[in-house]
Amino acid sequence: MSNLPLCDKCGQPVQPDNNARQMLLLMGRHGISIPEDMARHMLPVEGCEGSPSMAQYLPDQPRDTRPHRLSIPYSQSAEIQVRAAYRELRGSMITCHPPIPQYPDDFVD
Repeated sequence: MSNLPLCDKCGQPVQPDNNARQMLLLMGRHGISIPEDMARHMLPVEGCEGSPSMAQYLPDQPRDTRPHRLSIPYSQSAEIQVRAAYRELRGSMITCHPPIPQYPDDFVD
């Protein structure tokens, strides 16, 4: 059984580096609509659209084209904030887990 929080949209576990709720907290947005004990996929995964309104700011992701009542319209200032928080989120995952050696010379006896 996984200790990962479950997505409030699809009920599947959410990996720490794909957690839209954590991204919003890193951006200083504490009054968010995702319940405290839940999470939300930021990028789509099989069986879940993720959070298109957040993902639209990340590289190689399409703009959110859902009706405005379901989405947050694109803004350049939001893109700067989201990308900075995403770098921080991804960086915290890298520092939590040591790199896996890829070449024989990287192994220490």
